[in-house]
Amino acid sequence: GVCMNLYVTPAMVQTSAPPHTDKQDVVVVQTQGRKRWRVYSPPDSSFDSELDPFKRGKGTDSLTLEMLERENSELLLDVTLYPGDTLFVPARFPHTTDTLDCYDNENDMEDHLRKKIGLCTSPSDWTDSSFDSELDPFKRGKGTDSLTLEMLKRENSELLLDVTLYPGDTLFVPARFPHTTDTLDCYDNEDDIGRSFEKEDWSMHLTVG
Repeated sequence: GVCMNLYVTPAMVQTSAPPHTDKQDVVVVQTQGRKRWRVYSPPDSSFDSELDPFKRGKGTDSLTLEMLERENSELLLDVTLYPGDTLFVPARFPHTTDTLDCYDNENDMEDHLRKKIGLCTSPSDWTDSSFDSELDPFKRGKGTDSLTLEMLKRENSELLLDVTLYPGDTLFVPARFPHTTDTLDCYDNEDDIGRSFEKEDWSMHLTVG
């Protein structure tokens, strides 16, 4: 299975995630603000063969940068991620994060606090339940309930937002609000589409809830 975690860190934090390893590969998607990532090679297990190499820095195992150096773990990557950036960290590779020197000045820090959020607002009766009071308003379009754009119009559901999201954008959709997605007209011309596939820039988003 796939597990997703959301981490929110304020600016100027010296250590947001102490050095540690994970038992699974990790794909990081930076959606807002900036964060520094340092990734190291796996430590030499001969220093303590009883330690689980996939759980270093967790539980009673305290893992520091000094210990990584002593265990011949080399710094492989030191990078600051910006909105839209992705990073792959293999299992067993120690990594640590911070937001200490990610911003050049106070104006950059102020920009970090501003999030681009599209919030849908609507009357409480966004859809007319009188059409079928037995339908669960929180599970429309799922299971045996087929929900189409024509049905939404017929049930007095209004289009509140029509927006194209770009890397780093965020969108909040309240429970019970119908929504649909596509990538049909997201590129201005054929060159844009070509560059998208050349870079393997697939459409990616995170859902939290």
